[in-house]
Amino acid sequence: MIQPFDQSLLDNQRRSGEETPPRVTLCAADAGAVDALLQEPPGALRLAVLSADFVGAPPMGDGASEQAARIAQVEKLLHVLAVAPAAEVPSGLLATTLQAVRAEKSATETTWSQAQPLARYAWLHQRVLELGALGATAALLLAVLVLGLRSVRQNALRTACADNLRSVGRALSQYSVANGRRLPAIARPSDGDWLPRRVTPPGLPFRRSADAHSNTQNLAPLLRDARYVRISRLLCPGQRPTAPLASGNIHLRANSIGYSYLNQFGPYDHHWNGRQSEVVLADRNPLFAPEHRRSNPMTNSPNHGGAGQNILCANGTVSWTTSPNVGPIGDNIWTLGRPCEVVYNGTEVSHTRRDIILSP
Repeated sequence: MIQPFDQSLLDNQRRSGEETPPRVTLCAADAGAVDALLQEPPGALRLAVLSADFVGAPPMGDGASEQAARIAQVEKLLHVLAVAPAAEVPSGLLATTLQAVRAEKSATETTWSQAQPLARYAWLHQRVLELGALGATAALLLAVLVLGLRSVRQNALRTACADNLRSVGRALSQYSVANGRRLPAIARPSDGDWLPRRVTPPGLPFRRSADAHSNTQNLAPLLRDARYVRISRLLCPGQRPTAPLASGNIHLRANSIGYSYLNQFGPYDHHWNGRQSEVVLADRNPLFAPEHRRSNPMTNSPNHGGAGQNILCANGTVSWTTSPNVGPIGDNIWTLGRPCEVVYNGTEVSHTRRDIILSP
């Protein structure tokens, strides 16, 4: 039903500050006429007006006639709608519409069927790229893991090697207390040669004596009945022995021992003197290592892949060094003399306490 104009509602909207859109309103009589016109057929409308059944209208009199006049006026305005020609629907509109829909659907399906192989190729290409990136990442992680494990293993071998030298250092300290601070040594061979037979150079002017032994054999007193140290402490974890240890506690093979000992064949007696500058034991001398023999005196020990060597000093300390120049006043512990000799026949000896050599 069309509501009559309500002035109070408009006043309330203005007081609240709300923006009110312009609206067209009818008076109560016109609103009632329009309602009646929309709800009833024209003939029934006049009948309702005359019978006073119209909404709130008086039964007869001036009010009824006024309402009838308003209804007639509205009917006249709406008559235009009744006589206006209806829009004609083109013939075949439905068929044309269905045909257009089918054509659009067919074009869409054709486009999709053509795009599917390209989409599959693009998907496969993307998967290949992803798998390639994944493979490269896995290879990189594997390389980092291998390098990390190798580094951890090398550090573990160096630590175990240093622990061996500390044990030997304690044994040397105990031995020196019982032997006037001297380092262990046995009787020198008759030929005075400190090289093991396997590395004795040919062409010597004499034959090796029956009691010939290497300098490393001077460590045998530490091993009698395992009184000071076990023989396993003379095996460097970073070195694979090239020959098995001989049976018994006092017969050592130089190529089975993982360390080189301070040479005891010179004119001076060496002591456990508490000096850090005097190196007593270290990883193998590379100038005499059969599998790693070099003529460069600056080469590091082969025990740890040439990266460096652990050294035991006469005060019991063990340290890692990457240079052989760690003897007294920076002396090279692999060589004798200055300039350094690199080829030996086993009869060379030190002529000063500051010139030491660690030999097999």
